[in-house]
Amino acid sequence: MTLLKPLWMQPAAADAEIDYPGSEMRQLLRALAGDTREGAMAPASAIVVQRGAGANFSVDVGAFQAIIRGDDVSDQGCYLITNTAVSNVVTPAAPGSGTRLHRLVAQVRDKRANGSYTTYDWILSLLQDTGGGQPALPNTALDLATISISSGQASVTNANITQNYGVLRSLGFFASMQPQKSTQIGAGAWNVFSTWTDFSGANWPAITFTVPPSGKVRVTLGFRFAAQSGVNARVGYRMSGTDVRSAATIWAVALAGGNIFGLERSYLFDNLTPGGTDTITPQWWQDGSGINDLVDGLLLVEPVQV
Repeated sequence: MTLLKPLWMQPAAADAEIDYPGSEMRQLLRALAGDTREGAMAPASAIVVQRGAGANFSVDVGAFQAIIRGDDVSDQGCYLITNTAVSNVVTPAAPGSGTRLHRLVAQVRDKRANGSYTTYDWILSLLQDTGGGQPALPNTALDLATISISSGQASVTNANITQNYGVLRSLGFFASMQPQKSTQIGAGAWNVFSTWTDFSGANWPAITFTVPPSGKVRVTLGFRFAAQSGVNARVGYRMSGTDVRSAATIWAVALAGGNIFGLERSYLFDNLTPGGTDTITPQWWQDGSGINDLVDGLLLVEPVQV
């Protein structure tokens, strides 16, 4: 059993200094990241994009920070890397035939952990597909993107780039982001048919929120409802802003005419844009005339960290 010193201890005046090697320091990042997790920290937009000065056979890598798990030796810990400005990385040109899948990685080169290195740094490295398929991910490297280049292609555009990195939570971000709720104030006039209609802000206010680094939020909708006889109705919500989702695909429930319900339903959105600004607006739908009775409506938006 190997016991590492707890971080950080300070000796008394008469005692010798306590030495903390880099591997022990890196255990702190490992603990904060979540044991074996690695990834970028709350990027506001895609890290790897087509060349900003005009598309050619290269890509731009934006400023970002990430945590990379050390895989060269056991108990290596995690490394924090930082890119402070846009970096351009050249890709191969289009192949004579078929499609090549190149892998762009951020790789840590720590001579102490891997004797084949001569440096203590990290680099952006494009691993070329020479015809045998996408190269494997090397040790102590973060998989940033797959770049697909096909025969006859004139340049690399965003359509050819797939972001591969995970997004890690930011402790400071979540300390400031709390669940948000909106409660129904009044039913409003149900006088539009066969189309989704927003509740007015006076009847049921919308919720605007910032998407957390994970790209995930849980939305919960609850209410009590009495549908008019012969009138079918639905209650749901739509998402607008950086991400767009229609109520037609995420509505809560359909209600048959003449029935009374008390309902609650949650939905996990797991592919939103980290750092984006989105709005959840409650909506209603009915297929015929008559005012439906909706009370005790509650809308809840909660950030999901991982």
